[in-house]
Amino acid sequence: MKISNFVWLLVVILLIAAASLFYTATNDESSTEETTEQYEVTVPMDLESELSNSLEDAEYPAILFNNSFEHTVPGEYSEIIVDASGFEMNEFTIVYVRNADTKEWIAAGGQEQRADADGHIRTRFTITQYGNYEVYLTRGVEEFVSPVIVVE
Repeated sequence: MKISNFVWLLVVILLIAAASLFYTATNDESSTEETTEQYEVTVPMDLESELSNSLEDAEYPAILFNNSFEHTVPGEYSEIIVDASGFEMNEFTIVYVRNADTKEWIAAGGQEQRADADGHIRTRFTITQYGNYEVYLTRGVEEFVSPVIVVE
């Protein structure tokens, strides 16, 4: 008799556990459905990407270079004339010039600059050799390198 009472007790415990699991699973499914309906949002993908692109462009316009050079004292030295646009007024950057072929910085080092009211940064760097040069600057974590300036 003791064994059959033990078996009945075990069956009752298993039934209670199964009922509890069934109740929990049923409630989890219904709450998931409610959550899905509650947070479901439909935004056309092309509109979403268009909005994010326009915001990025508005906050961070492209940097455009219109650089040149001038033989200031022919046979002695020349100057790289930096003209970069696309900045916000008073935006800060450090401008460098490097040899485009070797990627070595020129001896003049970097120049700290702030954009004027039109969003331009204009400055000059002295060079003493002919060659290919690039202007390098940063905006936050973005790096910008100008097209090559050929000084002949």
